[in-house]
Amino acid sequence: MITWIAFWPFLALPSLLMIGIGSLVSVTVYGRLMGGMIVRHWCIEHLVMLWLPAHAGARLAVWVNEAKSVHEWILYIAITLNVNAVLLPALYIFGEGIVRFHGWRVRKDLDLKRNSLKAR
Repeated sequence: MITWIAFWPFLALPSLLMIGIGSLVSVTVYGRLMGGMIVRHWCIEHLVMLWLPAHAGARLAVWVNEAKSVHEWILYIAITLNVNAVLLPALYIFGEGIVRFHGWRVRKDLDLKRNSLKAR
């Protein structure tokens, strides 16, 4: 039977995916910049600045443009952890369904084996 101990990495999957996408190397493709830097800036602009008051959003925009890459990464990792926290209830419900289905399937298999041995 599968348990939550074997299933816990599933709960961290959104953060790991976002960090993986954000860590891609930025390259120019057909005159357009593609890669992790674009993803990080998009997340900062659309997931943080839109929720802040106007003056705080303007200060954050100035800070992000002047910040070092390490500071940008710290902010991006904080964003990914918050996105993961928002998705955690849905991930828990999905994982609970998988654990229950797997347990039901194992119990049903054992019942079938037990009944076939009784019939002999």
